[in-house]
Amino acid sequence: EQSMITPLVKEAVEAIKTAIQQTRYNVMRHANKELLSLYYGVGGYLSQQASVAKWGDKVLDSISNQLQQEMPGLRGFSKGNIKKMRKFYEEWMPIFGSLSTNQIQPSISIGSLVTNQLDESAVQDFLTVQFTHHYTLLTSTDNLDERLFYIHRIATVFWSVEKLRYYLAEDLYQKEG
Repeated sequence: EQSMITPLVKEAVEAIKTAIQQTRYNVMRHANKELLSLYYGVGGYLSQQASVAKWGDKVLDSISNQLQQEMPGLRGFSKGNIKKMRKFYEEWMPIFGSLSTNQIQPSISIGSLVTNQLDESAVQDFLTVQFTHHYTLLTSTDNLDERLFYIHRIATVFWSVEKLRYYLAEDLYQKEG
């Protein structure tokens, strides 16, 4: 069997591996983009209902519990995560805009996160970064340029959340900015 591994076989394996890895990365990026759009939409809906219908923590708890009952196995929609989605929306709304509301029949608008306030590269970086990283940044920084600095690093160097927390504590933005 070992004698069958020729330079042509090695080349074929490398080409196939590269294609597999690229496809996995593209699928992950697309899925992450869709999840961020969903979380932004859910967060916007909850934010608007909190101000219009005066929803508080008990309503969020009820929503989370009902979602768990109606969608067994659903992950990521605990009361805590739902509150994080609302903060995600409220923090990024000045950049990505508010969602339209229909008071008669409220709905959640899920769409692409588009803005004319960030260049295409920054938007692509934003959409690559996972929600947990975003939330960590939102709770640790107030400055848009600082957030974009870290988002770019996360997207290009693939930092874990732990690595992000380390660099936030080290204030890498101030050191390199």
